Amino acid sequence: GPEAESEILQPETSRSYEVGLRGKLLAGKLSWEASAFDMDFRNLVIRENVGGLPALASAGRERLRGAEIETSLALTNALQLTATAAWHDSKFLDYARLRPDGSVQQLAGKALEMSPKNLGSLGLVYAPADGLRGSLVASYVGRRFLNKGNSVIAGGFTMLDASVGY
Repeated sequence: GPEAESEILQPETSRSYEVGLRGKLLAGKLSWEASAFDMDFRNLVIRENVGGLPALASAGRERLRGAEIETSLALTNALQLTATAAWHDSKFLDYARLRPDGSVQQLAGKALEMSPKNLGSLGLVYAPADGLRGSLVASYVGRRFLNKGNSVIAGGFTMLDASVGY
């Protein structure tokens, strides 16, 4: 094809399972849903530094697992309290990569970079059928590794989002 890459990568394949439940309680005022997943990838396409230039590579084997929950409580017809929580575990199972110095680095057991384990949010949403509306949501993103070798860590942070509309 006309792609700029000179090498054709191995095809990505995966096996994945997901299970989830959802429901309503308190006469429908409290809604919730929860899910869990388990994915095994082979040859996940990732970005690599090859000869000082950005390139794509097939990354051996990876496993992505996680669980998520989301809830919403109607305080009034127009006012809702929302909350979410997620746990993700993304790891290389087998990936030997060539370092710039010619040595080989095995990444088995290392976390995929830029993948936080913990995420969450808590929000208040005012959304009547007509008129002024708004929201205030605090979201948390947990610590994550910034490189494939897991030697550089970025700490977690919290964001505050506010919206106003009509």
